[in-house]
Amino acid sequence: MKKVLFAVCILFTVNLYAQPTLTHTIVPVIGNTIVTNSSDTAFSEGPAGANQTWNFSSFTNTGNYSADYVNPSTTAYVDSVPGSNLAANGPGATVYYNSTNGILELMGIGTAAYVVIYSDPSTLYSFPFTFNSSVNDNNAGHYVYGGGTIYDTRTGTTQVDGDAYGTVTTPLGTFPNVLRMKTVQNTTDVTSFSTSNSTVTSYTWYSPAYNNLIAQINYTVGDVGGVPYSVKSINYGAVTPSAIININNLNEGLFIANLNNESYTIQLRNGGTIQSATVTDMQGKTVIVSDNNNSTVVIDMKNFAAGIYIVRILGNDGKFYQTKLLR
Repeated sequence: MKKVLFAVCILFTVNLYAQPTLTHTIVPVIGNTIVTNSSDTAFSEGPAGANQTWNFSSFTNTGNYSADYVNPSTTAYVDSVPGSNLAANGPGATVYYNSTNGILELMGIGTAAYVVIYSDPSTLYSFPFTFNSSVNDNNAGHYVYGGGTIYDTRTGTTQVDGDAYGTVTTPLGTFPNVLRMKTVQNTTDVTSFSTSNSTVTSYTWYSPAYNNLIAQINYTVGDVGGVPYSVKSINYGAVTPSAIININNLNEGLFIANLNNESYTIQLRNGGTIQSATVTDMQGKTVIVSDNNNSTVVIDMKNFAAGIYIVRILGNDGKFYQTKLLR
C-alpha cells in the first residue's frame, strides 16, 4: 500500500528558478554501465536547505563497482520476479525494477543463495521530484531459497525527502543545480529462528543532467537476533562527460530523426508508438515534456539556445530510448 505526497514550497524569490527538478532521466536504462566509487568515511552530509554548498573534493577512492543495466529477460532470476522492465547486474546480485516516467520501484533482488520478491514493491523515487518533495511508501515481500521454500518474510517502509539543493564538489568536479534526497528505509525480516531489523539513512546528491548519483552518504543501524550493528559508507558517481545520458545514438537504429527548419521529427525505427518525450538541456533543465501517444513526435528547437540537448523517448514497448540533439 502506497501513499505518495508532493509538497511544493513556493518562494517568491529569484532562487525559485535555481531549484533543480529530477525526472526519470536520472534512472539508467537498458544498455548503461554505471560505475560508482567508494570513499573513506571521514565526511558528514552537511546542512539541509536551499542554496547549499558541499565540498567533498577530498573523498579518497577506496575502490569501485559497476552495474550493467539490462533487459530482465536476459537475467537468471527473471522467472521469480514478475513485473520488472529493468534489471541491474552488479557484484553478487541482480536487482529488478519497474521504471516508468513517473516512478522507480524495487521489484526484487536475485542472488545465488536466494531471491527476494516484493509482493508490494518498494517505491524508490517518484517523478518529478524537487526541493521539499516527499514520498512515503510501505512495502512487503518474501525470500525464496535454492530449494524453492519460503523461509523469510520482509516488511518495510521508505521515506524520501528532497531536503536540500545547491552545489556539490567531488574529486570528479563541481556540480551545480544538484538536489539532495534524504531516504530512510526501515526493514524487518522474520524467519523461523530470528528477527532482523535495519534502518538505512541515505543522503544522495543527484544532478538532472546525469544518470548516476553525484555523491552518497549512508548510515545503517540494526540488529540480527537482538545483536546490534552499525555501518557507514560513502560513494560518489563516476560522472565524467561520457556518462551523460547518451546510450542510444541515432546510428544504432532506434530513432529516425529528420531535421527540417530547426525542428526534429522523431519516430522509432521499429514502428512503435511514442508515448512521451522529454527534452532537457545540459544543465538538467527540462525544456519540453510531451505526452505524445503517436507514431512521431516533433521537437521544435527554433527558440532554443545553441547547444546540445538530451531527448528521451518512452515507447509503447515500455522501453526508454534516448540520445542527444544538436541546436
